[in-house]
Amino acid sequence: MKTTTLCTTIILACVASQGLTQDVTVQSGEHESFSRLVISLPKQSDWNLTKHQGHAEIDLGIETVVFDLKTTFDRIPRDRIANLSQNGIGAPLVLSLACDCTVDAFVQDNRHLVIDVADNASQPALNTKEATVYRFANLPSTTTNTLPTAIGQIDRDHSNARDNHDRRSQQNMASQHATSTAEILNTLPDPSTANALNNSEQRLLEQIARATDQGLLTRRTTHAPLPRTTPSEKETANAQMQLVANPVNSAPSQIHMHNTPIAESNNCLPSEMVAVSEWSDGQDFRHEQGRLRSALYSEVDAFQEDAALDMAKFQIYYGFGQEAVNTLKPLNQSKPDVAILSGIARLLDSDAPDPVSPFSNQAACATDAALWSLLAQPNTPDPDVSEAILRAFSKLPVHLRRHLGPRLSQRFLAAGKTARAADVLRGIDKSTETSLPAEHFAKAEIDLKRGKTETAKKHLETVVNSETQLGPEALIRLIETNFKDATPPAQQHSELVASYATEFRDTDLGRRLQRAHILALTMENQFGAALALANQADWSRDPALQITTKSQLMSAVTDRADDVLFLSLVLQELAQANPRFDTMSGNQIADRLVSLGFPEPAERILSYPASERMSEARRLLRARIALAKQLPNRALVELAGLETVAAEKLRAEALSMTGSFGLAADSFQRADDMENVSRAHWLGGTWNLIPEGGSERFETTATLLESLLSEDLASEGQLSKAKQLLEASAKTRQEIDALLSVIADPAQEN
Repeated sequence: MKTTTLCTTIILACVASQGLTQDVTVQSGEHESFSRLVISLPKQSDWNLTKHQGHAEIDLGIETVVFDLKTTFDRIPRDRIANLSQNGIGAPLVLSLACDCTVDAFVQDNRHLVIDVADNASQPALNTKEATVYRFANLPSTTTNTLPTAIGQIDRDHSNARDNHDRRSQQNMASQHATSTAEILNTLPDPSTANALNNSEQRLLEQIARATDQGLLTRRTTHAPLPRTTPSEKETANAQMQLVANPVNSAPSQIHMHNTPIAESNNCLPSEMVAVSEWSDGQDFRHEQGRLRSALYSEVDAFQEDAALDMAKFQIYYGFGQEAVNTLKPLNQSKPDVAILSGIARLLDSDAPDPVSPFSNQAACATDAALWSLLAQPNTPDPDVSEAILRAFSKLPVHLRRHLGPRLSQRFLAAGKTARAADVLRGIDKSTETSLPAEHFAKAEIDLKRGKTETAKKHLETVVNSETQLGPEALIRLIETNFKDATPPAQQHSELVASYATEFRDTDLGRRLQRAHILALTMENQFGAALALANQADWSRDPALQITTKSQLMSAVTDRADDVLFLSLVLQELAQANPRFDTMSGNQIADRLVSLGFPEPAERILSYPASERMSEARRLLRARIALAKQLPNRALVELAGLETVAAEKLRAEALSMTGSFGLAADSFQRADDMENVSRAHWLGGTWNLIPEGGSERFETTATLLESLLSEDLASEGQLSKAKQLLEASAKTRQEIDALLSVIADPAQEN
């Protein structure tokens, strides 16, 4: 064996001396539950891992490769990996195992092949019957547009950029540098092997250490979580380190192939990465801007990426979002720090949701990133991070708090967190003496939520009178609030909304202003002008807004217009090709039409599809229309299954139309309408069933009728009989007069 190894070594040395081989250094690192090997992948390599009983093979697919194993066992024992060998140039690397271990491999940054030999504590043993082969191509890094999550795709040294504008932050981090660097290097090759690395790899190690200090990389254990340790214990603990560069993209990547699911990983960005308050001292704007601008290009006109990042941070600090976006355009947008700065910059100038925001997965994080996540995506904030959001907001410079505060307040308000929304605005009020129009608008929304209508109107009027971009929005909100309160708007507001509607015509805002104009005319009881304007408007882009507006208009007409004007406007509206109202307004209009004796127009209104499932009120209206049209059977169909008092009364009326007075009396009985129970029995001839105490009138009527029908004259002589007939006739005449006086006008019984 020794002879074979010696010969192989001599042959490899001879071939290497002729420059025909490609040397690949195998580096190593020992951890508590696994041993790690790291191989620098040559370009265009196509590696595979083959597992056998007792050993595994790594083949790079390169015919001239030679594995350099001189220092591999300097940092790892042989309790998991007993030996490493290669049987010739281009041959696979053979890992002889000293335990029943699992062997996993993954590519990191398309530059390093990482092989982990782990204790078989929770994973099944290797298949001893058949070898398993895993093949992965070493793809170029330019094949993906997602943000990097691997070791090598981190930005250049940011500590120099931080030094330019915040010395104090760098000094606070200096005390952590030694420990962080030690932890980083614990998973990478021993510094003693640095002479075997090329210059780019050495620079990469330094950049990783700096990035960890700045929070760009986070530490995570995978094979076996370690208990919490003190700083002194960390220096000696053997824990696996996984480096995740800015986890803004939660899509799986190669680095997660052998580890825990990404949903379980720590994807929260540290607060230091979004510490906007530290990106400028806020002192001399012109001096700092000039210094940063002059640093963008070197003496040979080479673009300086670090200086561009500093300039973007400076612009974000002062609220110049679009300028920061333009500054970052020449940079690689897939880099984590560039993506984060671009995401913040976009939020400064736009209130629209950001579908590509790097903060989309930060909503549940208790760091400052949760603030930007809520601004980027109008989701319901996690209750556990609301305090973190408020703390992050309080750290912002005053001018950014005033700029972003109203928007943040609206986000909380939309999520039903009125108290949090008010906390945001109070945080602004403590820093300033006067409120901006946007702050007044946000306060108005909070007051409306709390039912403080009059206070809200005052805030809205302040915004309207400010003549700012929020003026039209505030005017719309003010008119809508007045409409709910049935309060006519001020004359100048009606004229102003008409002017705004003309100015912003053919836009979404213009359509909403036109609707507000219609509501203003409605509150002034100018129903004809309001309906004419509603019919002239172009609702093709928003049919739902048309239904809402016309429903509100016609509902007001139904409530306040006289009968003639009501019928005129309703019939005019029904002459349209496709009149539509929401369910509540349609029912209200149909009810008044039926009451006025116009069942056909009412039926047409109710024939259009409702915006919700047909309600009981609509079925009752259909039954009333059927009864008005003398269609009792249709009314009974509409009432089938309904057991309310109103339904029973209509059912009894329909049964009376069909002559089923007994059934009608039963329905009136269920409705507890004893007057109509007596009437139904009287009409049906079942006078003996008229309940006592039900109706005095019908009880008297029944008694008189029974008396008349039961009169029996004695059989005597003709004179005596004639006398009795005359007396009975007088008595009968009196009883008939009494009966007629009782039932003279049965239609007025109700």
